[in-house]
Amino acid sequence: MNKELNIFERIKSETDIFKKHILFLVWLTQELKKMGKSIPIIVGGSAVEIYVSPFYVSGDIDYVFPDRKLFEDLILSSGFFKKVEKNYISDKLGLFVELVDDSLCGDKNKIREISVELDNEIYPIYAIGIEDLIVD
Repeated sequence: MNKELNIFERIKSETDIFKKHILFLVWLTQELKKMGKSIPIIVGGSAVEIYVSPFYVSGDIDYVFPDRKLFEDLILSSGFFKKVEKNYISDKLGLFVELVDDSLCGDKNKIREISVELDNEIYPIYAIGIEDLIVD
């Protein structure tokens, strides 16, 4: 089965918003890594969600990524998102993604790699450092 299609079907059927966000975060990070591109950094409420789940759930997914065009092309090419102003919305998946900026307001050395287990494999996602998140 096509792994990419499978991940979108899983996102679509997932009822837990945090797990839905994690599945999307894994997909986006892996796709960009396959291309040899920079990693997207989770910031804002999404980073808070990662660090303190299940005590806080963000309604959207906030990213920082240096190439807005590549980010947009990848998300829109999935066929699940539409662009609305600076946001990417998927009614089918129940996701709202925002590319906040193209550069991180914080120390790149404090970015945290967070391991996510999915189908007995470990995948990394990346979040702004806790200290910078608090300052931000």
